[in-house]
Amino acid sequence: MKSMERISVAVALSASLLSACPVYVWADSTEAATESDETEKVNSEKHDFKSFDWGMKQEDIEAVEGTPDVDEEMSNADGKFIAYADRSIAGKKAILAYYFTNDQFYEARYLLKEDHSLGSSYISDYEDIREALTSSMGETPKDYVKWDTDSHEDYYSGREGDALSYGYLSYATWFAMDNMDVYMFMTADNYDISTTIQFDSKTIKPGDKDYSGSDW
Repeated sequence: MKSMERISVAVALSASLLSACPVYVWADSTEAATESDETEKVNSEKHDFKSFDWGMKQEDIEAVEGTPDVDEEMSNADGKFIAYADRSIAGKKAILAYYFTNDQFYEARYLLKEDHSLGSSYISDYEDIREALTSSMGETPKDYVKWDTDSHEDYYSGREGDALSYGYLSYATWFAMDNMDVYMFMTADNYDISTTIQFDSKTIKPGDKDYSGSDW
């Protein structure tokens, strides 16, 4: 992975996705897979994520996945992450990251790397992954579509791809499982569309970052 790409990936992966994405009221809303494709393995009967279980050590995951492209400390939580640049989900190219606290695996994220000229193509990718996850998990998710203003919703009706590109429209999906929560987010900033799929353990959570020894 090139140096600048590595830095940008590290910054993106160490950010808190749930706090950075648009606000969705999960509880109050109604309900609404190729090349080394990993979707079918995401939620198997025997394991929490792919062939791994929450609480596993970093070295155990690296023994299967190989040497990571990124291995860094979290910037806003007590933990670290490793990332692999060339993975896929539902046939879509993605970066895959694993997160650890006290050397316990507690979270995984895919960041899509697909590059399209049309916003509508990103929406199609999102829908393909949502469908694959729904089939794999056997659960119906809750879906959310958030417009920034009513006027944009009216004006861009039928042109959701454009609205997404401009940052007027964002998407989210939530799968509530017994052992984890799975979130999908798609947003845009300055025409840069970002799609993330996040798998969170319900039993292992990172603590707050300790800044007691910092000069700040």
